[in-house]
Amino acid sequence: MIELSKFQLSDYEQVVNMYYEFTKEVYPNRKIGERYFLYKVVQKWINDGADIVIATEGMIPIGFSVCYKDEFGGLTEPIYQCDIAYVKPHKRKSRAAYLLYNNAYEYAKQLGLKVSTSGRTSNKVDKMMMKHFNLTQTFTTLEGV
Repeated sequence: MIELSKFQLSDYEQVVNMYYEFTKEVYPNRKIGERYFLYKVVQKWINDGADIVIATEGMIPIGFSVCYKDEFGGLTEPIYQCDIAYVKPHKRKSRAAYLLYNNAYEYAKQLGLKVSTSGRTSNKVDKMMMKHFNLTQTFTTLEGV
């Protein structure tokens, strides 16, 4: 059974490892920086008070999400921004991604905020989010040479 829990300091190394895998997967044509920088990013999430949620199965981490309230410096109304929801490839057919996104969506509703997130088109996460959470596509990110 998949369970969600709030980030604990004992999860730090696992989150860094999953963040590294996420980065390699999302940016396959880019050189990935030293792991030192990944540790710094995770530390920044912690320092900034981001909501880091861990998905586990049998106490083994299989995914995580990073979300936070974004006020855009007053430019727009605040939103609940979910930057990352990652699930290890061998667990992608489980409900882990849905549970991570649902957790963020429900929390945004509790805060009275709109949720903003992204989902990979290659594995149809974007379609799952639009279907289950009544979200609409606002832009597409393209990358190339």
